[in-house]
Amino acid sequence: MAIIPIKCPICGASVNVDSAADATICPACGKPFIVKEAIISSYVGASAPAAPAAPAAPAPAEKPPAAEGDGAPVIATSFEQVKESAIPKEFIPVNYNRTIYHKHRDFNLDEDVLVKYAGDELVVQIPDNVKSIGYCAFSGNDTVEEIIVPETVKKIGYCAFSSCQNLKKVTIRGTLTSIGERAFLNCTALTHITIPDTVNRLGEYIFENCRSLEEIKLPEGLLEIGDRAFKDCRNIKSIRLPNNLRHIGKCLFENCKSLTEIELPNGLTEVPEAAFKDFVSLRSIAIPSSVESIAESAFEGCVCLEHIDLHEGLKSIGSRAFAGCSGLDGVTVPSTVETIGARAFLGCTHLTYADLPDTLQSVGVRVFDNCVSLSRVNIPPCAIRISDGAFKGFTKLRSIVIPEGVQSIGDNAFEGCTHLETVTIPKSARFIGSDAFKGCKRLKTVNGAAFNTDKLIETFSETTYLDNALRSKGLCRYCGGEFAGVLTRKCKNCGRVKDY
Repeated sequence: MAIIPIKCPICGASVNVDSAADATICPACGKPFIVKEAIISSYVGASAPAAPAAPAAPAPAEKPPAAEGDGAPVIATSFEQVKESAIPKEFIPVNYNRTIYHKHRDFNLDEDVLVKYAGDELVVQIPDNVKSIGYCAFSGNDTVEEIIVPETVKKIGYCAFSSCQNLKKVTIRGTLTSIGERAFLNCTALTHITIPDTVNRLGEYIFENCRSLEEIKLPEGLLEIGDRAFKDCRNIKSIRLPNNLRHIGKCLFENCKSLTEIELPNGLTEVPEAAFKDFVSLRSIAIPSSVESIAESAFEGCVCLEHIDLHEGLKSIGSRAFAGCSGLDGVTVPSTVETIGARAFLGCTHLTYADLPDTLQSVGVRVFDNCVSLSRVNIPPCAIRISDGAFKGFTKLRSIVIPEGVQSIGDNAFEGCTHLETVTIPKSARFIGSDAFKGCKRLKTVNGAAFNTDKLIETFSETTYLDNALRSKGLCRYCGGEFAGVLTRKCKNCGRVKDY
């Protein structure tokens, strides 16, 4: 029991009350009131109470021990604190701009870990004695709009604020070092967050689908960002990756439709899988010399990407790494690159040139599939096979040199290359597929290979080269048949009259 001096909420008279009582009667006006409500209304925003002139009972020599489980955490307030013995802790509210935003019973604490927030306030200031915000502590809270994290908090845990649909602003103060996976996942209204420089790691999915987030400043001490950290942040317009960053996760900026540029830090060793996939506003990118590999689908679907700067030191380009980059105008692959994965430049429909080094050791199938604007491309010596349809429909391609070492050219490999004029085929090519050069209407010169009549027709149908080759042999230019007759020369196979 504690005797507390307060003011009567009805008449304003000074009254000493027993804090353990539920209700009492004012001796001045004779009106009853609830004790707890009177205590709170007396001290929120008020000065500390004066000691009673004549206490109703002698004060105990020392504060009686609190019952087990009775110790609510002490929260700093903007009013002058009264002595611990004057007001039981469970009655002390938090004053924030003279408005009560939460009471102690809204917080479920396990020592210094905030386990769960059960309140319904719009603005929540986390208690000063909390050191860690635990698993899903605020997850799914649809009321909170602003959260203030004090300097005492060192860690924000897994899913701590996930799916807080109305959360708009988070202010983090002090020496926070870690923000866990999915901490702000699906916070679709979040527009502003301050991350202290002491944070060195951002977990996976941390801001995924924060589609209202427009700008975020990352701390300079950041070393690692987890997979999908900013995936589907569709309105984020500006972000700078700090120079100390050493690792970025998969699908990091996938579907960030409003970002127009990004600078990768020196020291980064890999552009991971799908890191910038569907980054549709990206126009140019420079890959630092520290990067050794560009992983699968790293820039797939960056339809506005016009220029990539690849530096010496890069060793591998993964499958579909630049697939669908339809705005890309050209690419020069550095001499340090050893492997290029299958369909790495699939669908780069505006790609006009591709310069590949002779040092390449492995090239995947159909690297330039559907790059119909290519007018210049060199096939590296490491290529053993040109796959079926690899250059089909490349209408701008004018010449091609197939290097010694290539053993097979697939079916329809160069079909429909209507501007192709010159081809060099190596002696190592033991197999050439059907219709490999069909429809290459302007093809006139084929170097380095000899063909019998049947193979000529099978490989070079609908080309000027075939027409000229059959004429030189005195054969029908339509089917390769021999002519018969003296006055009227007709083909023995198709019956057409000789017209040359």
